Amino acid sequence: NLKISPKASFWTQLKVLCTKTFLLAIRNWKGSLGQLLTPVAISLMLLLFQTINNSLLNRETPNPDIYNIGPIPKCTEHNNVKCYTVIYTPKIDWVTQLMKNVALSSNLNF
Repeated sequence: NLKISPKASFWTQLKVLCTKTFLLAIRNWKGSLGQLLTPVAISLMLLLFQTINNSLLNRETPNPDIYNIGPIPKCTEHNNVKCYTVIYTPKIDWVTQLMKNVALSSNLNF
């Protein structure tokens, strides 16, 4: 009877399984190559997208044209169905003041 210690058994099994995995990877070299290159290709593609995005967003417009967008049109009844003009904004002081001005210029109740 040969007694194998649990520690030796673990390392023996690990060695056999690693060898098996390596042999399978060699046999299926196309799949292994795909598994290695896919993350690299995706990372390069994301880097390309980020570079394009950065170049588009970093274009400076020091003096953009200013134009009036006009008043917000009031909702009108259609087929005797009432409607309401609703505008949502976050509750921040400067936004509230801005929206009061927009409502005033559009003849809307604030």
